[in-house]
Amino acid sequence: FWSKAWHGMFRRVFVAPSLYLFPKSSPDSTGKTLTWLLVPFWVSGLLHLLSVWTVASNHGWGTVRFFALQPIGMVVEIPLLRAARTAVYLWAVAFLVATCRAFFEEY
Repeated sequence: FWSKAWHGMFRRVFVAPSLYLFPKSSPDSTGKTLTWLLVPFWVSGLLHLLSVWTVASNHGWGTVRFFALQPIGMVVEIPLLRAARTAVYLWAVAFLVATCRAFFEEY
């Protein structure tokens, strides 16, 4: 659901700043890779922060922390993809469980 429907609708919004800084046609570099990995999560965190800020007393910083940590989980996932698919699923579930508390405390 998330990757196909919800995130599919907002993908362009989240990727637009990265595309502006490093167009797809630009040569590959560490800066481009990091930008394309980090910026969409920061944009998503900012949008969630603004929505929580309007209704919550704690101002949504846990939500920002949650989204800022997700790229770390993705980087750790890369070698796991080479090892075994089961390891990737176990890692993803464990990482989300470990980081989601800050997100859910906001709501």
